Parts: sequence; C-alpha cells; structure tokens
Amino acid sequence: MTSPKLAASERTLVEQELRDTEAAIERGKDQMTAARVPMRCAQARAHQLRRKLMPPVDAAIASIGKEKWRRFATALTASAAPGASIEAAAGEAVRCVFPSWKKPQAVASKAREMLARPEMCAVMDALFEQSGFTIEDAVRHHTQLVQSDDPRVRQKALDTYYRLVIPKPALEVEHRAKVDLIERTVDAPAIRARSLTSDKESR
Repeated sequence: MTSPKLAASERTLVEQELRDTEAAIERGKDQMTAARVPMRCAQARAHQLRRKLMPPVDAAIASIGKEKWRRFATALTASAAPGASIEAAAGEAVRCVFPSWKKPQAVASKAREMLARPEMCAVMDALFEQSGFTIEDAVRHHTQLVQSDDPRVRQKALDTYYRLVIPKPALEVEHRAKVDLIERTVDAPAIRARSLTSDKESR
C-alpha cells in the first residue's frame, strides 16, 4: 500500500514523533543488552515514520522486498514521463535491470510480467496519485475512451478492459466472445452498450 498524502498538521506531528524517536534511539545506544528489544521497537517505529514522510512513489518503491524489483520500479518511474507509454517505459526498465533480456519480444514479455505484479501496481497507483491523476480519474477517462466514436480508440480501450477482467487462459477467445462474457458478468453499462462488430468491419 502507498502512503496517503499527509496534511500539514499531521506531517508536523509525524516529524515531531520521528525526532523524539530518533533522540530516544541515540540515548539508548549506550544502554545494556537488556534494552535491545525496546531499542529495536524504536528503530522499527522510526523506519515507519520516515516512510510515512516519503512521497507516495518513494514509499511504494521502498516497500518492495526484492532489490532487483526495487531497481525496476525506480527505472520505470524515471522513464514514465507525463504522456509517455507505460509499456515503453517498462521496456526501458527491463533493458536496464535485466540486461540478459535482449530480444524485443522477450523484453516486452518481461515488461508485461513485471507490470502485472502487485508491487508494481502499487507503484503505478502512487505515480498517478503523485501526478494529481487519481484512480477515479483513470476509470472515468477509460469509460470515455470506451464510448469514443473512433473505432480504433474504442477497440484499444475494450481490449485493455478485457485484459484486466478476464483470466489469462481466456485471452485467446474471439472479441465477440469477450464482449458476451463481459455483458454476462460485469455491471458496466458503458462497456456493455458497445459492440465490436463495426470495429471489425472498419479494419
């Protein structure tokens, strides 16, 4: 989970608690072995407070357990400039962190695999949030794309939606079957209302 943005008053309280905790740690360094357990508790609390004060993206990256995945997330967020393709940024991150992946298809496959990980989803959520683009904004914008008059835009938006909601083994089915499945299982009127028949004919 990413850190929520702190209000100014709450941030002041967190900073004060962090200063007090760090001072207690300094005072406790010379104490006997018996004090190590509370010392570890104080150090863990200080770590939590520092993370709480981090920007959301930095906090999300810091929470990733594997060092190589943290490097990927750092490279991904560095490449994901406003307006840039997330897939292209993920490909650049793969080339940087996994240099043995050289073939374009292998790089794209690894990029998709990494982007699908929950840790990377949390990082991307934080990146959008830190940029002032909330998840609710993304959903609203996606619905607008699904309702687009341009069949190519509509097709791409629907394909993205299907990849999110349909299990991977079902991805090889025809588009019409995908639409039928969505209509039966998902309460999404804006999506159910669209048909891909005209999209196929327009290709």
